[in-house]
Amino acid sequence: IEKLKDFNILCCFNTGQKFGINLLEYFKMNPDNTIYNKLKLKEIFDTIDCNGRTVFWPKMASQIVQNGDIMESDYEIDPVMLYDFASKSAFQMV
Repeated sequence: IEKLKDFNILCCFNTGQKFGINLLEYFKMNPDNTIYNKLKLKEIFDTIDCNGRTVFWPKMASQIVQNGDIMESDYEIDPVMLYDFASKSAFQMV
């Protein structure tokens, strides 16, 4: 991924296609999602990174581990959902 201006990123998918994506529009599809509401804050959004598979934000989620403890974890967008959104609403780069 490459960060562009504001909430826009450039993603290169394993199809070879590159899309410019406005993730703010993606977040608006789920207005009740508490993580998305946090990611609408620019200083939090800007911690976006790529793990080689998809985009993620470090320590934005939590999970309950086997012993019942709560552990911080990264929040990532499913790459198939990201591609689906990108192919329908983004601008394709050549």
